[in-house]
Amino acid sequence: MNLLGTLTLAFNPGRNNPKVLFLACVLLFLGIWIEKGMGLIVPGLVPSPMGEVTDYAPSVVEITITVGILATGIFVVTVLIRPFLIIQQRFEQR
Repeated sequence: MNLLGTLTLAFNPGRNNPKVLFLACVLLFLGIWIEKGMGLIVPGLVPSPMGEVTDYAPSVVEITITVGILATGIFVVTVLIRPFLIIQQRFEQR
């Protein structure tokens, strides 16, 4: 599934077609989900053999790292939007 979705987005001349794009994105999403599975989420919610569910609260360090990663991502998107808008303006003027 992942290979088919990737090849569709990389080489298919019909990738500008919204239906083909949607199908390729769904294939990639499902392929990644099947590969990773719910194994990353469910184990924390499953009771132990003794029947106990452990409570978890993130530490200040974990929260700070998460906020830092999100802030870096937002910063990168913000920095990359300006050249994109300039290129888009030039393309629309032609």
